[in-house]
Amino acid sequence: KSLTLSVILRPEIAPARAPEITLVAAVALAQTLGDSGVEASIKWPNDVEIAGRKVGGILTELSANVERVHFVVLGIGVNLNNEATDFPAEIAGIATSVALNRGSPVHRALFAAALFAKLEQWLDLWTEQGFEPVRKAWKSLASTLGQEVLVRADNRELRGVAEDIDSSGALLLRVGDRLERVFSGDVEQVRSRKS
Repeated sequence: KSLTLSVILRPEIAPARAPEITLVAAVALAQTLGDSGVEASIKWPNDVEIAGRKVGGILTELSANVERVHFVVLGIGVNLNNEATDFPAEIAGIATSVALNRGSPVHRALFAAALFAKLEQWLDLWTEQGFEPVRKAWKSLASTLGQEVLVRADNRELRGVAEDIDSSGALLLRVGDRLERVFSGDVEQVRSRKS
């Protein structure tokens, strides 16, 4: 019902650029979902959503030394044909699948092939032109930007407005009168309470 896969990449980049790969993959996945008939958005840094519910996620593991990346394992998971009853109670209200949103099943092999093609296209562009084209595409698909969010990272919580991502993919969070750069963490949109 779901598609989970890992890709081993050997980019010739400095280790500091490795987090960009997560955002490259998020753009590729969101666009592949769009091509399959559902409108997807990206919640920083690694969740892909449909109508505010998580449909997929991306994880990266890195092997590197100070000077270079040896390899990156890029893991992607996406809920394709899951039914509402397939999700455990604790995530049923926040998870979804492609089939639930478009009303028809997804051919897993064809989706995987489309995702690999889109990922290769974006990795090639990233290699040739750097992060800026990815950043631009990511921002056009982002659900986080412009929203008040709670970020849990490095044993602290920050609450503010997600303003942008910088040239390295870090989240720029407006907290009062200062701008915080967040490199990793869990982001939760703050929902206004209605009485």
